[in-house]
Amino acid sequence: MLFEFECAEHREFGGKGWRLKGHPNFEPLQGMAVAHDCMEHFPKDTGTIDQEFMALGASYVTREGESYYQHKGSMWSAAHNVASDMPRLLQGLLGGEYSLYPPPKTRRMQEDYEENFVIDVYNETISLMKSEFPDQDREADEKDQALIKDFMAGIVPWFRIGLRRAKRRYRSVPSFQLCHMFQTIEKEADKHLKHAEGYELLQVNMTGRDVTVRLHYPEDDYDDG
Repeated sequence: MLFEFECAEHREFGGKGWRLKGHPNFEPLQGMAVAHDCMEHFPKDTGTIDQEFMALGASYVTREGESYYQHKGSMWSAAHNVASDMPRLLQGLLGGEYSLYPPPKTRRMQEDYEENFVIDVYNETISLMKSEFPDQDREADEKDQALIKDFMAGIVPWFRIGLRRAKRRYRSVPSFQLCHMFQTIEKEADKHLKHAEGYELLQVNMTGRDVTVRLHYPEDDYDDG
């Protein structure tokens, strides 16, 4: 699979980042987000919150559980790191930037450590919501309260679905190799971002257990002669 990213300036925070080509409303971000878009999102994702939940559920597979965060020296668990994205997603839902589809019924994960991850993300999200939105219950109107309820109700089922989909998608690739691929994309994307001028494309090519990351110059596609 070939992915292409454009270099763009972040409109709110400034600084350069990579944004998936053809998605002008996506935020331009750094290497970790590039790896997330390539390996954890599924084909035809359009940016809804349920799709983001599934992609974050898939992260437990692609990041080899806790291994990725341990390698980065994080003092927090995988569940806490994943849950840290939740306040941003909820803000987008409340602001009308994202939509969220109701989840189907799901069964618990077969492996206890996978189910524990999903439940821990849910519990960590509750803790983060209380600290970042301390007055949400008192100040939210009925519409926002309903959205918050739907948001929280969607975490566990959509995470389970994403985790299962990722296990099927990568069933022939060892977990340590997936984590290595994720780290390679992140590292190479960040390296190229330092020198990007804004007209290059970052190309990520995933083939089986291999991944290559390079800068592509669109003008090279044209023959002057």
